[in-house]
Order: sequence, then C-alpha cells, then structure tokens
Amino acid sequence: RAETVLAWAMPCKEEEDDSQLTTNREQYQARLNNVEVRRKKTKSIALLRTFFFVTLFLSALYTYGQKPQAPIAISKGGEVNITPDERGNRILDFSYCGYRQQGASIPDAPVKVFVPYKTGDQSRRIQRAIDYVSALKPDKATGLRGAVLIGEGVHELSAPLHISTSGVVIRGVSKHKTILHKTGVDRGAVVYIEGKNDLTVTDTLRVTDDYVPVGSHTLALSGGVRLAEGSRLIIVRPSTKEWIESIGCEVFGGNLSYWGWKAGEMDVRWQRTVTSVTSSTPSSANIVIDAPLSVSLDKEWGGAYALAYSWPGLIHDCGVENITIEAGSLSPADENHAWRIYRCGRRLLGAYGGLPAACRLRSHCPAYGSASDSRGLPLVLSIVRDRWMAPPYIPDSRWQDPLPALLFRGRHK
Repeated sequence: RAETVLAWAMPCKEEEDDSQLTTNREQYQARLNNVEVRRKKTKSIALLRTFFFVTLFLSALYTYGQKPQAPIAISKGGEVNITPDERGNRILDFSYCGYRQQGASIPDAPVKVFVPYKTGDQSRRIQRAIDYVSALKPDKATGLRGAVLIGEGVHELSAPLHISTSGVVIRGVSKHKTILHKTGVDRGAVVYIEGKNDLTVTDTLRVTDDYVPVGSHTLALSGGVRLAEGSRLIIVRPSTKEWIESIGCEVFGGNLSYWGWKAGEMDVRWQRTVTSVTSSTPSSANIVIDAPLSVSLDKEWGGAYALAYSWPGLIHDCGVENITIEAGSLSPADENHAWRIYRCGRRLLGAYGGLPAACRLRSHCPAYGSASDSRGLPLVLSIVRDRWMAPPYIPDSRWQDPLPALLFRGRHK
C-alpha cells in the first residue's frame, strides 16, 4: 500500500527539480500519517464496540440469572425476613394476632354458677346467671369475674344473651352436647358482647406523614405532646370520595349508585397503644405503636388522623367457649332466623376463646371474641365485630352447610 501511494504521489520524471521532489515527499509522508491515524482510530472504535457488546451481554446474562428478591423469606435459622417495596410497604406481620397479641395465654375463668338442662325457653334463666357473675368483683390479677357453666342438653333461647361486663365467660360442659338453640325470626345475633357506648374523644391528632406504608409501627402526629407510653389511640383512615372513585367502587354495575360505596362508609379504624414517643415538640410528636397498620395512609387520599379518647364503658376478657350454638330455620332458603353466632360490638376491647367452642347456625363456632372448631346450622353471617372494636381472638373456626339464599351477598359474604 505504501509503494502504491509512493508511485501515485511521486511519479518519476527526470525533468522534476529537487524542490518539487521534496514537496511530493512531504505530501507522501502526510498521507502516510493520515492513514496510520485512521487505522488506529478504527481499531480503537472496534475495541470499544466489542467491549460494549460484551459488557451488555454479561449484564443481561447476570440479570437473567438473578431471581427477584422475595418480599418475605425465612432464613436457615428460622427467622422471618420481610423486604419492603420501594414505598416501604411490607407483608403484614400476623404474629400480632391472638389474645393480647399472643403476649399471654387465654385465662381459665373459674366457674361461679352452673345452669343445668331444663325444658322450655331458657333465655331469662341463663341471662340471670350471666347477670349474677357480672355483679361479682373481678379478680385483681386476671380481671376475670368467672364463668357461667351450662350443662349438657339443647337449651332453647327465644331472646339473645348479653354480656356487658368485663371478665364474664359463657362455657359449655361439652362442646357438642351443650347446645344453645336460638328460635324466633329476628336476624340478630345469639350472643351479644358489648360494653357501654360512652366513648369521649379528648383530642384529634393529624397524621403529618405524607405516606405511611403498610406494616408501619411509626407515626408523626400534630399536637401529640400529650401522648405517653401506654396512651391508647383510635387511628382513622377516612374513605374519601376521591379514593372510592379511584378504585371504581362508587358504582357496582347497572349504573345504580345505591350499591356503591359512599364517602365515610368505609373508614378503616385501628385501636392501638403507644409503646414509645421517640421525639416531641410543642406542635408534633413521633410515636411507635404496638401493632402494625394493615392499610397505608396516603395524604393524596385524605391522609389520616388519630383520636385520643376516654372510654370507661369499654369491656375486656369476655368470651364464649366449649359450646355449640345453632339457630333453627323453616327451609334451606329461609333467612328469618339469627344471622350471627355472636356480635362483638364497639364497646369490647379484648375478647377471646378458651376451650374449643362450636357455633351452629348450621355452623359450629366458638366465641370469645373467639371461636374454635366451628361448624353449623342456617346461618348467614357467622361472626360480626364492630369496626371500632379491638380484634377478637377466634381460633379454629369453621362454617359448614351454609343455608342462606344465593342471591346477592347472602351465602358468599
């Protein structure tokens, strides 16, 4: 290639003088230099391209070989590791479920009165026994007043039973042979566990965080300087019109807004206890609560607020255990009977179930704010708790042989 350039750049002609020859040689050298520069540049570009594609290939191969990090994993030592997403949301930790957040065993209430089997309506008779135990002084250590022990047999009830005092338990002698049979056509519950509705809100504290992720234990509150360890709060996540529309629940088909959610109807409330106040100023406080939040709090959808309260009539440690509860019906589609095994209302702080209970509205079911080993008879909605109450403990509950009508939400609630 150099000889060809030389032949082209320097034609041999005897008539050329020395100056012309020198000029041609300089041009020749310059062209050689340009060729060398272009060759090196081309080689460098080729190397860069090779490096780029090799790097891209190895990166893709590495990425393909990597598994996405699981949101929850169990280590070899048995520890549960939860990885939050980009906004801090975590898989819920359900280890807080259970009686007193599994921090204590279910207590064994001592028997204070025995109700043997007797024919006929037993509503007043059993209720008098409940009222008797309710009037006893609670144990200073456990807070329990005692248990009403009901003998074997089918005890007919024309009216529901009511527990309205802390530390009272309804217990059967035999889970399957002690039966409370509710008659009548009212659609209420067989057993109501409710205190007094004397809640007084003492302060409303605004959650100042822009976003509180699912599973969080911490909150920043405005005006929270009055809080201290042990303070109880009701945390409220409002259901705003904008949020309802964003998830498409304002209308449930057929352009019938009647069935859709309305603002304020689906507010989420949690009863929580402050375990520590990490920082405090005259206008705000950062707190840690005893159990995680099950829904995120987002300022975009109305944020949230916390209610400091006084509630003298709130009851605790009540239950129904080791018993079968059933309600009669006239036909498989008949819904004019008790719909619920028991109702834990907003005035109940801690309900639980001790020994297995059964509730049968064609469905066995225990109740202590708890229910254990449940199955049953015609029942539409087995167990109901108010949105304001603290979670009841309902272990080992089953609902068998459902009889409500298939239309709308009856059987598939």
